[in-house]
Amino acid sequence: MKKVLCFLLSVWAVCAVAETKLTIIRLQGEAQQYAIAQLGKITFKNDVMYLYGKQGNLLGYTDIDKVGKIVFDGVTALEQQDSDGSLRICSNPAQGLLVVKNLQGKQTVRVFSMTGQLVTQAPSMDGEVRIDVSGLGNGTYLLQAGAQVVKFVK
Repeated sequence: MKKVLCFLLSVWAVCAVAETKLTIIRLQGEAQQYAIAQLGKITFKNDVMYLYGKQGNLLGYTDIDKVGKIVFDGVTALEQQDSDGSLRICSNPAQGLLVVKNLQGKQTVRVFSMTGQLVTQAPSMDGEVRIDVSGLGNGTYLLQAGAQVVKFVK
């Protein structure tokens, strides 16, 4: 469950073209809301999720075990932002072939549906991998390589 939650929560390197909100609802019912456009990255360390702004300032944190639900509101279009050391995906939205660059060493790159189901995976070579996504249905997916996760649209 923790791994699925981590994949669903990791939306860094994604910018929404709308008033998109990320809402974290804790098991006790308390909720925290963040504007996706203001999020720079989300990291995980020792079962704690940290949310940082685009300037690197800490916006909030929570224990992963206390999170009951994550909600993305108002997603209309997505555009990937590049930064040093982060994954680069080419073409987003994806049609047939998704190219992932800036991989560190040999890694297995995994693609998950928004429900957390593993839909495909491929090993990287020379810091890059090409994944055939033509068989996937239209929608939003999460791509995970090591500790990095990016969202893409098919």
